[in-house]
Amino acid sequence: MNDAERWINGEGPEPAAITELLASSRAAAREARAEREARAARDMEWTPELEARLHRNFTVALAAQRRGWARARRIKIAVAVGAGAAVVAGVVAVVLRAGVPAGLTLPGEMAPSVLELAPAEPTATATATGAGAPAPRR
Repeated sequence: MNDAERWINGEGPEPAAITELLASSRAAAREARAEREARAARDMEWTPELEARLHRNFTVALAAQRRGWARARRIKIAVAVGAGAAVVAGVVAVVLRAGVPAGLTLPGEMAPSVLELAPAEPTATATATGAGAPAPRR
């Protein structure tokens, strides 16, 4: 095994023949890195146009985020109102299904009792003519 193979396998120092080639490539890499950094610094100089563009982009993004928050808030409110309406409708349905209790009085007036709202007993005339009688099943 020669010096180059030992260096490739990480078992020894770089050979003298390769040292000069590596030194020149390292110098070229340093120059290229310095060139890139100088170009980036030159391209990113703080100008009024750059500041205006950054401000405009920031305000557009902030407005979009606020619109998203407002939409989510509207959806939450709509769901809460819908759930509340469903609860109220359920309570009203239960109250109407149960009827008005006999002893319930409203402020300032008397509520009719369930017995007062019941239909009167059929009269003799209505019974003779069949009025009020259920229809026969077929």
